[in-house]
Amino acid sequence: MTSAYQELIGKKASLNIIWFKQLALLLVSLIWGTTFVLAKQALAYLPTYYYLACRFFLAAFVLFVFSFTILRQSRKKEIILSSLMGLLLFTSYACQSIGLQYTTASKNAFICGLYVVMVPFAAYLFFKEKLTAYAIGSAFLATIGLALLSCSGQTNFLPAYGDCLAFLSAIFAALQIVLVGRYANRIQPIILAFWQILVVALASGMTTLAIEDIPTHIPFSVWTIVIFLALAATTGAFLIQCWAQQDTNHTTTAIIFSLEAVFGAVFAYLVLHEPFTGKMLFGCSLLFMAMILSQQKTKEKELSSL
Repeated sequence: MTSAYQELIGKKASLNIIWFKQLALLLVSLIWGTTFVLAKQALAYLPTYYYLACRFFLAAFVLFVFSFTILRQSRKKEIILSSLMGLLLFTSYACQSIGLQYTTASKNAFICGLYVVMVPFAAYLFFKEKLTAYAIGSAFLATIGLALLSCSGQTNFLPAYGDCLAFLSAIFAALQIVLVGRYANRIQPIILAFWQILVVALASGMTTLAIEDIPTHIPFSVWTIVIFLALAATTGAFLIQCWAQQDTNHTTTAIIFSLEAVFGAVFAYLVLHEPFTGKMLFGCSLLFMAMILSQQKTKEKELSSL
């Protein structure tokens, strides 16, 4: 009896850790939601890849300084896997940024957000992970929510060159989430986050040297934005992702991350006074419903263990 009771307590403790980590991922979405407003202000002064290089180099430097003892333990396989994830992350950023020049912002936001529905299928295709009705249903529900949130008022949905690039961005984002979830239990979060961030920084730096003009005067207020985004939205956020995905499945992670669009829309409304329509509100509701639906399997396990 005592043994069964201890086992039950242990299961409840594990579930509490899972919920805590999912709340941490929700915090990441909240932080990333603020980046829409802040990055828009910074990009008024900085070229795209110069901005990414500054943000990710600073984030990598901070991680290196405070985690050198752990990072020196990085094994070759861990560096290769983490760097591959970083390359996927940078490619997603690049496709999104270039695609934005050839399509509307609303279509770009929606198509890039399709990684939500791609994640469970990518996990099945590459790692033969089981597809559940909850995962598929919540992913498609989130897609509808993203459509309403990102494309409110949009009437032209004919694909263009920029739309194809946005679609590639979604594919690379989905693969990055799946790989992080796959190897999060095998690589220390700090090591996993650092090499991803460093690869994005290096790739962004090489790109800006190749195609962009480096600005000569940058206001101090812009640097404060870059520093905040480097510390909170990059170093902190990626550490949380690598840690939290140890106990959070890919589909749930993707749906929680899709709430970034909700927080972004709210901050844009509050700070930039951009419109927030009834359709957008309904889209937000669908995204929250998708997150709840994605948890049903966990709830079933919790009930069955009692």
